[in-house]
Amino acid sequence: MVKEKAIEFLNVCEEEWTNEISYAALHTLTDNKRNKQKMLPLSEDISKLQTHLQKTSESLTEALQERFFKHNWELLSKVTLAKLVLFNRRRGGETERIEVVHYENRKNKSEQAPKEVEDSLSETEKVLLRTLSRVEIRGKRDRTVAVLLTPDIQKNIDLLLRYRADAGVDKENAYVFARSNSGSQFPLRSADVLRKFAKEASLECPESVTSTKLRKHVATVVQILNLSKNDLEVLARFMGHDINIHRSFYRLPQEIIEVARMGCLLTAFNKGTIGHFSGKSIDDIDLE
Repeated sequence: MVKEKAIEFLNVCEEEWTNEISYAALHTLTDNKRNKQKMLPLSEDISKLQTHLQKTSESLTEALQERFFKHNWELLSKVTLAKLVLFNRRRGGETERIEVVHYENRKNKSEQAPKEVEDSLSETEKVLLRTLSRVEIRGKRDRTVAVLLTPDIQKNIDLLLRYRADAGVDKENAYVFARSNSGSQFPLRSADVLRKFAKEASLECPESVTSTKLRKHVATVVQILNLSKNDLEVLARFMGHDINIHRSFYRLPQEIIEVARMGCLLTAFNKGTIGHFSGKSIDDIDLE
């Protein structure tokens, strides 16, 4: 009797489960996702966070240059990681795993740019090409993606590396943003770092400042710009997205254009002035 009921139950499950349970559950999940409010970072919050990070960074850098304190070193490491994620809109898990060898092999593309290529850039792009450095790291699905380093971020990282041993970082830890506790082989978590400084900066919506939402912010707000097909392709490649767009053979070298044009766009985002360039192309963005 029990066996027959069990068999009957299994037959009912097999026949009715999809319609009665799976479909209803999927329908509920889809509705919840559809009706969930999607909060993107506010431009005012990004600007406020950037200002907070910059002031904290300058204070810590000055203090460390005078005298080493482990607490200041640890805080500077967190600030620098947050600044790097915020500027590049890079996936947090990718940025936090930048290795020392990656940083030491960084390149300044102005040293390699052919004169003909540099002459084709705007004055703003030429300045960025000379001041920004580019680090290549492993991204999602083993893609090689770039991280751009501003001069002040490079200065911070140089200071972190100088006092790395004094801070107690394990010699086997390969990461730039290494944990300072002895024996740790792991980097800092960018999500924790962003959350910490978002709260400190008294943002209106601190919960919206995550690496994922910062990337969505770029993808959404960039639509107000009149980007060319080439600029969209450069942006997608820089963000580590897959894009099925035909590539012509006559393009500026990828590394040079990535530093110059993405540096210009990302700087406008971080200054909170991206809205001023609605309907314009990257060529029309003037950061002065």
